[in-house]
Amino acid sequence: MGEKYTTQTATIQAFGLVLKALHYEDLPSLLQGRNREDVRNAMPIENEVSYRSLYFWYKKQEHSLRTYSYLAYANQTPIAFTALTDIDYRARRAEGGLFVFDDQYQATGMAYHIILCREIIMDYLKIETLISRIRRENSRSIKFCESYGSKFVRCEGNMLIYASERNVRRRALKRIATLAKLEQDFQTYLEGGEKICY
Repeated sequence: MGEKYTTQTATIQAFGLVLKALHYEDLPSLLQGRNREDVRNAMPIENEVSYRSLYFWYKKQEHSLRTYSYLAYANQTPIAFTALTDIDYRARRAEGGLFVFDDQYQATGMAYHIILCREIIMDYLKIETLISRIRRENSRSIKFCESYGSKFVRCEGNMLIYASERNVRRRALKRIATLAKLEQDFQTYLEGGEKICY
């Protein structure tokens, strides 16, 4: 693990799961998840990823302060990948990515738990604006993105660009946390009860 990860950003345990900074040893799990057909079909590039290209990507981002990558664990099993990329600290903006690769957690609402955990990291990094890139035909991801306050910004080829601002996103995430009976964690980690950032 690169020195960019601090005790506040290396592991997040909240909202019923654990986010752990991506390690070299995690690459086989990530490769298997990334090469699932349903995941590939949602990516800008649909081709299967080779271990070599994934390793090259990992080494490139390992120490970069512009990328934070995580595996999400439920019951000690990796179930999803999420990342903050292209971080612009001056503009307080980053691009977010997420895919669930465990069938048991597909369409269960677990993706909301992951973005709630990711929000803790965004707080620590002082990121206000979250950018999402979604394929035009990926209606499920568009609906998911809009559910936590993202608004359509523009098209880039076959990708739709969405953006969510902190205050709008937080209000939406608070509603989501309440519906999922996670309001205590929301209050603790995102409303200042247990300040783990700044």
